[in-house]
Amino acid sequence: MSPETVERLVHESLEQGITTFDHADIYGDHSNEEVFGRVLKHEPALRVNMELVTKCGIKFSSDKRPPVRVKHYDTTKAHIIWSAENSLKQLNTDYLDVLLIHRPDPLTDPEEVAEAFEILRESGKVLYFGVSNFTPSQFRMLQHYLSFPLVTNQIEISLSRIDPILNGDLDVLMEYEVSPMSWSPLGGGHLTIGEREMFGMASKYNASYSQLALAWLLKHPSQIFPVIGTTKPERIAECAKAVDVQLDRQDWFEMLRWVTGKEVA
Repeated sequence: MSPETVERLVHESLEQGITTFDHADIYGDHSNEEVFGRVLKHEPALRVNMELVTKCGIKFSSDKRPPVRVKHYDTTKAHIIWSAENSLKQLNTDYLDVLLIHRPDPLTDPEEVAEAFEILRESGKVLYFGVSNFTPSQFRMLQHYLSFPLVTNQIEISLSRIDPILNGDLDVLMEYEVSPMSWSPLGGGHLTIGEREMFGMASKYNASYSQLALAWLLKHPSQIFPVIGTTKPERIAECAKAVDVQLDRQDWFEMLRWVTGKEVA
């Protein structure tokens, strides 16, 4: 996408009250941060009105990075610090609001991660830290080694992926008073719900199917933050209005029944 297109999407998001922008060092074959950074270079005043989130820890073969033999994870102290500093350069900013470990690394040394986080925090380069795709036990383990709280776990949650609501993932985050971020909150645009069921509920709330799906997530007491992935300004405006759809409790459970195929016991 051109910087002009990204700039238009940024302005539309801010106008709709969406101020957090989610990135990762690997998105777009390592180009995502650079493209967004051109917008901030062109309009640096936008930075004070937004929060920047990015992720690190995944390495794969790319012309834009040193060669690797196999795709792997790297959560060493040196790589986390290098990744954060590189993201700062790419995004044209002096600080990151939130840095996430992108995937749980089987070789993670939590003390190394904690040291890296402390260095970045004390230098003012990163304000807050979190994780992505971590299980509850992995979240607890890393939190144990930190002197400050993790602020989120970005996981897949949607009407097409309800496991985190039922298996304890969200329970642990509420235990730590941490709000999850939901990636693919619309199921990648492929919600497996019948047209007739969705039409009836949409008519009742005067809402689109996407707004209903987002409202279903927003109803959860863990205070889920959906990460929408659209590149169309009109879709940003549509999704933003999901906060105005206040599902009642029975409708929430009816939507749960749609995706599970059965009522609660």
